[in-house]
Amino acid sequence: MMSRFINEEQLLYCLNGTDHTGRRAWYYLMVHPYKLAEFKRKLLVGSLTFSDYGEVVASGYGDAAPPHVREQLQARFGKKLTA
Repeated sequence: MMSRFINEEQLLYCLNGTDHTGRRAWYYLMVHPYKLAEFKRKLLVGSLTFSDYGEVVASGYGDAAPPHVREQLQARFGKKLTA
């Protein structure tokens, strides 16, 4: 699982990898502040259950979110997204 930190104030991460069916997928995860250290450790291991660490605010299949999803997230969180 690859992750990219998106927005420091919101603890928003973009995650890319394969889901439980083996399909390529992307996720935007809002990590709970009190779970951040544990989340970062689990990323190094590979597999994790997102709901244990925060809220999935957007997801889909493929290598990256389509432009309209990134625009919606940018409007919601008030920052330019890098992924």
